[in-house]
Amino acid sequence: MTKNNIISSTLLASALTISSLGTIDLSANQQIKKGNVSSNIASILYSRGLDKEVAQDISKNFIDDEELFASRVNNLEKGCGILSRNEILDYLSKAALCKKSVQLDSYSYLVGMVYDIKEKPLSREILDQLKNIAIINA
Repeated sequence: MTKNNIISSTLLASALTISSLGTIDLSANQQIKKGNVSSNIASILYSRGLDKEVAQDISKNFIDDEELFASRVNNLEKGCGILSRNEILDYLSKAALCKKSVQLDSYSYLVGMVYDIKEKPLSREILDQLKNIAIINA
């Protein structure tokens, strides 16, 4: 193979891998509706191709206090008018997979999170909602 073929193959494999991380199949979305946050994150990771046990381990290690974390996620879902539960859980599953820290009680973190999810500037109304959520979650 020539250098161009190797580079093209590598880029194609990378693109396929990245595009699969950004989507969730419809059946996984339906399973997300009920259950606790860690099981929802595990379901999303499993639907993306991880082994079931590995997905469960990642989600359990990601969340220290399930009840507190679920409360904060619920506050975010109910308090921010532009986010759905599925978008929040999708974001959290990516964070869990990358072993990133999530601070749902930090205004600056919430602003960055919502901006990453929506990929557009946030209105003053949304920023005020996020400020209130950070205060409630603190």
